[in-house]
Amino acid sequence: MNTLCSSPIRLTTTSAAAMVVAFTLLVSCGCATNATSISERDAPLSTYAEREHFRELLLAALDREALYTLLGGLKPMSTGFWQGKIDVAAPDTAQIAHVRRALAPLRSAAYYADVQAFATAHDGQRHVAAYIVHRAALAAMLQREAAFWSPLGIMPCTHPAEIVAIVDRLPRPDRGRAYGLLFGYPNYAIDFFVEATERARTGGGEVGPGKDREFYHIPTASATESQFTWAVPLGHLERDEDRALRARAEAILTAYRRAAPRIAAAHDPLREMQRLNDSLATTDDHANAHANQRALWQSAAHGRLAGVWSVEHVEVFSQDGSSSRAAEQASSLPEASVLHLNHSTLIVRTNLAGRPAGQSEIVRHRRQTRLPVASVSFIPAP
Repeated sequence: MNTLCSSPIRLTTTSAAAMVVAFTLLVSCGCATNATSISERDAPLSTYAEREHFRELLLAALDREALYTLLGGLKPMSTGFWQGKIDVAAPDTAQIAHVRRALAPLRSAAYYADVQAFATAHDGQRHVAAYIVHRAALAAMLQREAAFWSPLGIMPCTHPAEIVAIVDRLPRPDRGRAYGLLFGYPNYAIDFFVEATERARTGGGEVGPGKDREFYHIPTASATESQFTWAVPLGHLERDEDRALRARAEAILTAYRRAAPRIAAAHDPLREMQRLNDSLATTDDHANAHANQRALWQSAAHGRLAGVWSVEHVEVFSQDGSSSRAAEQASSLPEASVLHLNHSTLIVRTNLAGRPAGQSEIVRHRRQTRLPVASVSFIPAP
């Protein structure tokens, strides 16, 4: 990670905008006045009232979509568990200071929590909201989506508060895409939201449920809809990305419901959450190992394709794209001719055993990685 931080930064913001962001960060750190220093704000909670306020905020977050940030890192960032307003003409920031202070235990090596004051005020009111970031999940997403984030000068080592301040001031399309990535939505859904919003803005037309979109919902501990939710086109059919997120969320939610009474009653709820996170990580490791074992594929081709491949996800489509088979049904694949190969996708054409003679199918291997060199069985080129 440190090597990434040493890369040159190419900023696209103007110097004036950068000054606004810098000023906002000073305010968000609580150091714009002499009332509370950063070290005092982030010090261990020392009073019963502070500890109870933290417990209240933590349990509210776990009840909502922030569960999937706090446990498992399914969502790099979540909000929604506390929000308020500031009167711009006569601002009172005492409540914000109390919430920031109560969130101190979540500013750690694993998490970062704070309160965001949104840049745009409405009717003399500025909205503020608490947010929580899973640092490892955020860094992984920033690296995976570097093509979007790098031109903004944002890298895996960029501080979460800086990212939040920059994102809130981006042009509307980039802002929508950035929040979609931060909130863990599927890329296809982010594309749809950004494109539909821009289409409505430039060409007119109504937007909203039943007009140009519907919503895909992931249940949380307190609601089945409207918390971990993303927009999809009308008539949307569930996609692999949806199913994958739903499956991971169901595992997290099931584990949390079993552990919730213990977490709520614990003297140190974060310690109980760490135990649960460790358990979820072990389960994920076993599932990934099993998935990779099912999806080993040995290629008889030469060049870059030669050897044994470990494939995270396999889809098999008929030539017209009308049918597919699950990955476990396509774990043992025959030789095939390569149609496309890059760092993230392999597409081959093959005749699968058991299909009518001569019927071709396209096999898609996504996010594949070569096995370690010591484990690769290379087949000499003919």
